[in-house]
Amino acid sequence: EAEEDASVAKAVAHVVAELDDTMREVEEEWSEVGELIERMLKSVAKKEIAFMLLSQIFPHSVEFYEDKMDYLYKCFKDSLDKDPMPVKLACVETSCNIFYCLEEIPEDSFNELLIKIIVCLNTCLEQRNEAGVTKIIDVLLMVADSDPAIFGTNFERLLLSCASIATCSFTFDNENVRHMALELVLEITDRVPAENVKGSPEVYFEIAIKSILYVMRLIPLDIDKEWARPVELPYYDCDPGDELEDNITFGREAVHRLLNFVELEPRLRVFGKILLEHFNSSDWRFQYVGLIAASQIARHISDPATLSTIATIALNSASLANPKVRCAALICLSQFAKDSSKSFHKEYHGKVMPVLAGALKDEIAPVSYTHLTLPT
Repeated sequence: EAEEDASVAKAVAHVVAELDDTMREVEEEWSEVGELIERMLKSVAKKEIAFMLLSQIFPHSVEFYEDKMDYLYKCFKDSLDKDPMPVKLACVETSCNIFYCLEEIPEDSFNELLIKIIVCLNTCLEQRNEAGVTKIIDVLLMVADSDPAIFGTNFERLLLSCASIATCSFTFDNENVRHMALELVLEITDRVPAENVKGSPEVYFEIAIKSILYVMRLIPLDIDKEWARPVELPYYDCDPGDELEDNITFGREAVHRLLNFVELEPRLRVFGKILLEHFNSSDWRFQYVGLIAASQIARHISDPATLSTIATIALNSASLANPKVRCAALICLSQFAKDSSKSFHKEYHGKVMPVLAGALKDEIAPVSYTHLTLPT
């Protein structure tokens, strides 16, 4: 009911904004709605509605608010410091909508507010306020899409908060909120050079990659019936990994994107250490996720010697008892063959082909024929 009430309130606010826009076009002057919003912002009981109206009206009235921006920033800061959480969330949504509408986001004002928004986000997580976490991440994603570089100053704070969301121990009603938090980090690392981010990119890379792998490991502990049968998909109708779980599919692409963020040497050192920890674990989920994540590294490295350790582990894993691990090993080898140079094919052809021949006879591991069609 609360969500329905909020939707109705937003719809009404949108209608008011349209009427306000029409009135100003006719009268060519500041309307009564603007004055009403200013009065409502002085009352805690009315602030939430005032923010909602402002959020809808501002995109139509940017030029009318040019001389009032300092006043609005002060209202936002005061609200995020003092008001109840529902009002704070309305404030976060409105302030981010306003930043999104501006041609150039004022860096100092944004970063001052961003620190308070991150505190609000952390509070929502501590209180298990999933709707609040989702709303804040959603509007920050909108700002990041417009100007990701603006997050460079406070990237560490934001990363730690997003990592906490991705790796929290309790279950969300919508587990995709973990993906949203990591997507916000990736939206920034995709488009902002590491040298433009304040702090240590190598440390940030380690935090982010560990968070991604944590999400990837959130798969059932038991092997269900679907994994107890072989899967035979037409080679032309699928891509290696199409049948993997949502967390695995998301994580695999996230790993690929994040591997572009830091320089090669620290990337290999940090990622290699984390992968070995996964390979050496007795938990099959760590082995499985490690192999899937490792499959992306060949896209970023051309030296076959660098791939040799992981390739050897994948070859050995293809004969392990767990069918998911065997499947992941074949996916890893297939991706290596697809992404690496001919020198890799020459070196490993003789080692891989017997493994693939054995996989064709595997009656348990769900391996599609696509996984077995490596380049020659």
